[in-house]
Parts: sequence; structure tokens; C-alpha cells
Amino acid sequence: MARQFLKVNNAIFASRPTFAAYKHISYNYSDVSFSPYGPYWREARKIYITKVLNDKKLESFEKIRVEERRCFLTHLQSFSGKPVVLRDHLSRYTLSITCRMIFKGKYFTELEDDKSIVDMDELVEIVEEWFLLNGAFNIGDWIPWLNFLDL
Repeated sequence: MARQFLKVNNAIFASRPTFAAYKHISYNYSDVSFSPYGPYWREARKIYITKVLNDKKLESFEKIRVEERRCFLTHLQSFSGKPVVLRDHLSRYTLSITCRMIFKGKYFTELEDDKSIVDMDELVEIVEEWFLLNGAFNIGDWIPWLNFLDL
């Protein structure tokens, strides 16, 4: 029964809901993460998996992951004997790896002497604001006929 249900209604349940926040952050749902299920999504997903997440590409980032892991553990070791909020350090670790993989270099730094495009606290603030805006309630998402009011 479940197989039949998913086979018949797969396209309905494969799509994400179309919220206003997704429309604005993904350039009118053109990002593979937020685009509705269909031919565009299938093609974008295929490109993403074959070009971005293939084994060779991920293996090429191993050096970055090792360097950032060492830096992260060294940074944590400096707090030896003190209480640590691990959430903040893990988010910085993840951002550091992601930025180095995407931008091909250090996009930010925690040191005051180094020149960087943005400092770590500013980058963390940008990411937290992005999450906050994505989770914001928009009445037009739930009552479509009020969408034009942009409440």
C-alpha cells in the first residue's frame, strides 16, 4: 500500500512548499535546494551531483578539511579546563571549511593583523540573520489571498 501511495503521489510529496523567503533567497526558486520538483529540479540535481559532489571533487578538498580540523582542535585545546559553548565553535569550524571550499581561500580570519574580506564575527552574524529571515513567518504563505499585502 505504501509503495503504491508513493508511486502515485511521489511528485506531490517530492516538492518543498513555496514560501516567500525561499523565493527571494533562491532567485525565484532557481536554486536546487528550493526549486519545485520537475524537469528543472531533476536536471539541476543531476548537475549538482555529477559536478559538485562527485568523489574526485570531494577528495580534492580533503587537505582543507584536515587543516581546518587541526586548527579547530588546536583552538579548542586552548580552552582546556574552561567551560566551552561548543555550538559557536562548531559553526565557525563549518563556516571555515565551507568558505575555503567555495571561495578557494580564506574568506575571513579571526586574527586582527590579517587582511580579509570579512571578519569571522561578521560572517557568523550574516549566516544567523539568513537563518532568522528564512524562519520568519509570512502570512501570505499561509493565506495566499493576503500575499499582495506583503505582511
